[in-house]
Amino acid sequence: MCACPMPFEQNLIDRLAHLARLDLTTSEADSLGTDLARIVVAVEAIHDLDLDGIEPLLSVVSHENVLRNDVPLPALSRDEALGAAPLRNDDGFVVPQVLDGGDS
Repeated sequence: MCACPMPFEQNLIDRLAHLARLDLTTSEADSLGTDLARIVVAVEAIHDLDLDGIEPLLSVVSHENVLRNDVPLPALSRDEALGAAPLRNDDGFVVPQVLDGGDS
């Protein structure tokens, strides 16, 4: 395990930001690189632990079904549902395009 995190290369930070659709400033990209390096160091520290006989966990808390019964309720009308929408057309909400269809 290295004592101090090695910085991530700028092209990797740029690629991660692109994939996450983040528009980072130079300062934010530098901070992200530092944070990612610290995360890698923390994960690498697990290799130093004796984990023989320890079962992997999906979660540190137990989960149980907390769903309620499905009870039908009256639906909103189209006008009620779209009433507070900042942008709408006759058929529904108008939202900005998220995916550009380019490389992934």
